[in-house]
Amino acid sequence: MTYQEIVEKVRKHYRNATADKIQGHLAVQFNITGEGHGAFYLEVADSKVNIEPYEYYNRDAAMNLTAATLFRILNKETTLENELNDFHITVEGQIGAVLILKDIQTGFDKEIPEAEKKAVKEVEKVKEEIDEIIAAEVLKAEAEAMMLVAENKKK
Repeated sequence: MTYQEIVEKVRKHYRNATADKIQGHLAVQFNITGEGHGAFYLEVADSKVNIEPYEYYNRDAAMNLTAATLFRILNKETTLENELNDFHITVEGQIGAVLILKDIQTGFDKEIPEAEKKAVKEVEKVKEEIDEIIAAEVLKAEAEAMMLVAENKKK
């Protein structure tokens, strides 16, 4: 796939996109590596999505990824978070700006079934509980270490 084909395919994907959930201005540059390499950007201004085949110098963030990775995300075969966690994407700049991209609604988005929404909430709840347990264990370990230091000073 050529660079021009990649940009056109991304434009087509976002053709009827709405970005009502995104407040203010956002600009993320996509640096495509490998086949069809080149840079283009996605800009959100006034809740409208614009994609241009240029570098964006005053951007919020830049993502480095292959076209294959980008299209797996756009086709909902994987998630942005998974690709970031698997190091298939690197980010320069504000990672939050990249994560906001998922708030753009395209014509390809489907309503999430209620069961899936419930499962996502349950997973988030479990993650919060795990974070609380880890934080408690860290505090406990710190307290034990401070007690050992105090005991060693007495000796």
